[in-house]
Amino acid sequence: MPGEASSASRPHATRWPIKGRATWPLMKGASWSLAVALVSVALSVSPFAVPDGASWVLRSTPTALKLRVTRSTTLAPPVVVVDGDAANRGILSIARNAATELAPLRGWVNNAAMVGMGTLHEADPEMVSRLFQLNVEGYFWGCSEAVRTFLDQRTGGAIVNISSFQARAAFPGWVAYAMSKAAVHGLTRNVAAEYGRAGIRANAVEPGAISTPWNSDNIARQAHPETIRAEMEGLSPLGRMGEASEI
Repeated sequence: MPGEASSASRPHATRWPIKGRATWPLMKGASWSLAVALVSVALSVSPFAVPDGASWVLRSTPTALKLRVTRSTTLAPPVVVVDGDAANRGILSIARNAATELAPLRGWVNNAAMVGMGTLHEADPEMVSRLFQLNVEGYFWGCSEAVRTFLDQRTGGAIVNISSFQARAAFPGWVAYAMSKAAVHGLTRNVAAEYGRAGIRANAVEPGAISTPWNSDNIARQAHPETIRAEMEGLSPLGRMGEASEI
């Protein structure tokens, strides 16, 4: 979604292609299964998805799944794991530095998010505050790290924000989460409009109901889990929940 920036803040429009290896930091949060799927799929088709090769930088915590990623990339470009809070600006900077030490930055994926339910009349202040910190501020400062690096390098680049269909659709009990995803939609459009002339692309992916551990656990906790699962499956034209590997 390239666009026109104001003349006062328009970035340098010259593109300086970089040959050789490239790095793609992936900031992950609650949806570790999606993070693993994103890396696995991208690396399996890396000659197509990233023509010059890629080194992925992850923010992660679970040791077992970290080893899973390591094993899956034995013969692929290296995966560097950076532990920390994806809403922390210092951690985002560390991830950016880890990536650029390997190769020029060419892309950035914001996938870290917290899932939380609630209503306006029964809101949990601590949950809402943490959700906005991770889902909104984390994405904002992640995009900031990526954009500043692309401009310093005088290269184009790509930002992918993993969002949700709740950025456009409203469901009872999801007010804070839906608001955070609508913010990601607005952020993505603004990045594209502001920096498109510098060759920086920004896109948001808005999945529907995906079969993740969080969703499976949430369904199992319901009084009528099969009914809830059927309702979630009915949201998709395919008549089923999506898989992380399909995103």
